[in-house]
Amino acid sequence: MNNFGPIFMRTFLPNLALQLPVLLVLGVGIVMAIVRWKKTPRASLLTLIAIIIIGFITFLSVVVNSFLYYFLNTQFDMDYRTIDTIFKVLGGIFNLLTAGGWVLVLIAIFGKKKSENQ
Repeated sequence: MNNFGPIFMRTFLPNLALQLPVLLVLGVGIVMAIVRWKKTPRASLLTLIAIIIIGFITFLSVVVNSFLYYFLNTQFDMDYRTIDTIFKVLGGIFNLLTAGGWVLVLIAIFGKKKSENQ
């Protein structure tokens, strides 16, 4: 674990920097959902939930991509094929969760709206 500092500087921070545009857009989405909460509470709630899911998965993927290989290789002495399989499974899980977030965004945009009379 002596290499945590260099790994943090060499991998985590650059990987996080690459995701900053996405994270900034998600931040703007949070502000927009909060501002429009009274006018469209259902859409705003679904949007907030979706943004939290997508943002969490984006950040978690940066953490996993930055640190997991190193730890599996050094702490558990796993070979490349095993680590590759773990990364593929995690990637599939991350993609499914992100897709779920986008489904919520689509429901917020195109879902059934309450009529003005109700």
